[in-house]
Amino acid sequence: MPLDNTPRALNISPDGQELFFTEAGIDAVQVLDIASNQIVDKIPVGASPHLPSFTPDGNLGLVVAQGPGELDLVNPDAYTLVGTVKVGEMPHWTATTSDSGTAYVTNEVSNDVSVIDLASQTVTATIQAGNAPRKIVVAIGLDARRFGNRTLISQSRLLATGFFKSCRQESHTLMHSHHHIQRPDRATFRTGDTATAG
Repeated sequence: MPLDNTPRALNISPDGQELFFTEAGIDAVQVLDIASNQIVDKIPVGASPHLPSFTPDGNLGLVVAQGPGELDLVNPDAYTLVGTVKVGEMPHWTATTSDSGTAYVTNEVSNDVSVIDLASQTVTATIQAGNAPRKIVVAIGLDARRFGNRTLISQSRLLATGFFKSCRQESHTLMHSHHHIQRPDRATFRTGDTATAG
């Protein structure tokens, strides 16, 4: 369907019936009914919204508002804003843990990652990163794996573009064997189970 402005990012709703998308110059998440190809609602959010995403349980929508530097939380069924969390400068992307309890937001200008507890809607930690972190994903259910004579043991890990240091996901401190952020194409796996960005 034709749009007045440039589309920015989109995602399919948890029930597969709608397309949530953002458009340049419109401070809202727009909701398109896929069957009718019609926009059925707009959810007002902060200025310059980017990627809309959803928690794995489908109960919460997330979208970064790059202007004010915030993560906006929406009800994907009622099309309403249910919370706003202040994060870093120029937030770009989100990733959510499999239990739908924690969100990670990359902040492109402040060069860090905000860790948000979604139940309390608060930032619980800020992970310092390298220059301009952008995309991020949580990889779930990894087991011990061999890389030549090196072993990586990981239960859950964060992978992101940018020049990242290793961190522990549960306490968000540097250097731990089970949880880390890395730039995938520049990772160095040490003997044992620790990974660091090279």
